[in-house]
Amino acid sequence: MRRLVSLGSVVVLIGLMVLVGNRTPVTAQDATPDAAEAGVPEGISAEVVSLGTVESFPSTPATVELYRVTVDPGASASFSESDPGLGLHVVESGTLTIGRFSADVVVTRASSMATPGAHPQEIVPVGTDATLGPGDSFVFPPFVAGEWRNDSAEPVVLTVVLIAPAGAGAATPTP
Repeated sequence: MRRLVSLGSVVVLIGLMVLVGNRTPVTAQDATPDAAEAGVPEGISAEVVSLGTVESFPSTPATVELYRVTVDPGASASFSESDPGLGLHVVESGTLTIGRFSADVVVTRASSMATPGAHPQEIVPVGTDATLGPGDSFVFPPFVAGEWRNDSAEPVVLTVVLIAPAGAGAATPTP
């Protein structure tokens, strides 16, 4: 069953890549392109909610896993540099604090994605923290230590897509 779910995730991911096509960094436009001009079939809409660049990709074959994670107030998770997985994290609700990374991490702000000409990405430098709200996202690169935590009084809900070498399993937080 897990392989079927992983296969389904890969099919959905490939389908979205085909629908969205090769994306370039966000730039201002004169007008909103019509769906046919953007290469999206009629009756289907696609919106980029996050983007990021990684320097290395897990070896193949790889698994793709999609999670909805709830982080209770005061809870946290730390990840070690030995993790070969790549993770895209999108905050659905609440306020998530990320940081203490062993490498720079790219954050995409939801508010910037909707503003023509804005720079939607910012860098969280090594060892520093950043606070993310609904719609904000970040790419957790492979072989980078770091953590995410909920410093607020409300639960945080995030969607996480993990890509890891087959057999490596999902990232496991360290105590």
